[in-house]
Amino acid sequence: MKKIVILPTLLTLGNAAFGFTAIAIVIDAAFRGGPDAAPTISLEKLGLAGLLVFCAMVCDALDGIVARLVGGTSDFGGHLDSLADIVSFGVAPALLIKTVVQYDFHLFLGVPNPALWAKLAWIITGLYCLCAILRLARFDDEKAKADDESATATEYFDGLPTPGAAGVLVGLAMLYAYEPALRVVLAYIMIVAVPLLGALMVTRLPSPHFVNKVLLSRHSFKYVLVFAATVVVVLASGVYLYALAGGFATYALAVGPVLAFRRWISGRSTRAAFTNRIKTGRN
Repeated sequence: MKKIVILPTLLTLGNAAFGFTAIAIVIDAAFRGGPDAAPTISLEKLGLAGLLVFCAMVCDALDGIVARLVGGTSDFGGHLDSLADIVSFGVAPALLIKTVVQYDFHLFLGVPNPALWAKLAWIITGLYCLCAILRLARFDDEKAKADDESATATEYFDGLPTPGAAGVLVGLAMLYAYEPALRVVLAYIMIVAVPLLGALMVTRLPSPHFVNKVLLSRHSFKYVLVFAATVVVVLASGVYLYALAGGFATYALAVGPVLAFRRWISGRSTRAAFTNRIKTGRN
């Protein structure tokens, strides 16, 4: 391995390490108290696990940038990145939501038949994880068929990227952990959001490539200033958990459908203009 690609590889491995640590903390949170104790979970540990998934996102964003800067992009790095993403943005958020629904939701609300919630949590989070795997496998396959330049410079993904889906789930879980008044509503939202996000990952709806379109575009300086100002305002106002969950939800659930609708309208206009020119020429 060339020395020049060590740094991006370490960042990718950092992504996987943060994801694995998040999984380990979720397991610790769900099984505290011993076998004879009443079922309970540590919401503080769930919040920490969510924070680690966001740390994995930072590594995931930086590894590609660093690889381009040092000229160290490779097929090995791309495949390694997808494997790390399965851990951090597939398994970790799925297990986080499963833990909340299975071990906490029915306890807080007094819902009967907790086994039903356990089965529901297993089914929807399992489907989400499988969709994340399919999404990453499709991305690797299409990237291998495209030339390196077009794959690197793309500004849109086909389907919701796994970090975007994970950001929604982790943002909801962190709100659940730190905002007790919202837990009833958030629990139901999570149950609906998990299969919906899984479906969005395997669709062809366009989703902006945040790094390429915002940080590496011609107007990147302006975007970075706006983003930095937004971060400062959010931190100063103390609503960062709401901003994280709302920002990722907007990106995942609104941007893709809006872009798809705009492309559909643009395509209809183009086809109508073309048809009109043909008719005019015939006349």
